[in-house]
Amino acid sequence: MNPGLDPHVRNALDGDWNGLLQLAQSQCTKSFRGAPCVGMPPDTFFPHGDSPHDGTGTRCRLEVARVRQICRACPLRTRALCLVTALEQGDEYGIRGGVSAIDRQPLHRAWCQRVDEQRVKAALNGKPVALTATEKKRIIAAYIDDPALSLSRAARGLGLSRGAVAWAAHHERKRRARTTAASA
Repeated sequence: MNPGLDPHVRNALDGDWNGLLQLAQSQCTKSFRGAPCVGMPPDTFFPHGDSPHDGTGTRCRLEVARVRQICRACPLRTRALCLVTALEQGDEYGIRGGVSAIDRQPLHRAWCQRVDEQRVKAALNGKPVALTATEKKRIIAAYIDDPALSLSRAARGLGLSRGAVAWAAHHERKRRARTTAASA
C-alpha cells in the first residue's frame, strides 16, 4: 500500500505514534516545496473512489493508484509530514502522503484519541496549540484537579473564552458526580 510508511501507520494504530511523528518532524523545513504535487491541480488528490461513498470499480482503483504513485515520488519524511498534517487538520477527504481517505479513517480515529503530553503541558502553560478532543478533556480535568491552574491560563491554552472553560469544567464536575453516584 504505502512502502516505508506502512510499519509506522500500523504502530500508530496500535497506539505507538513515535515512529510516524519522528519521521514527520525530521522533515527539516516543514514545507512541501519541491514535492511532486506542488503546482498540480488540487482535485488531482481527490480521485473518484477515495470516499466511502464512491464506487469500487476498476476505474476508481486506477485513479487512486495513479495518485499514490505521485505521492511515492516524495521522500518518506515528506510523505510522513503530509500524512501527519492531514491528521492534525482533520482532513477527511483526499489522498495525503499516499494514504487514501478510506485508509486514513481508522488512523484519524486513533489520532483523535491520542494524547501528546508535550502539547498538553504547553497548553497548561497557556500556550495555544492544536489539541485533540482527548487532550482538551485532559486539560479540563487538570483545571478541575489542580487549584493552582488558573482559569485564564487554561482558557488561553485551549483557545477558548474563560466562560467556555468554566462551562466545560462545570459539566465535567457534574459528569464525575453522576459517575461516582452510579458506582456507589
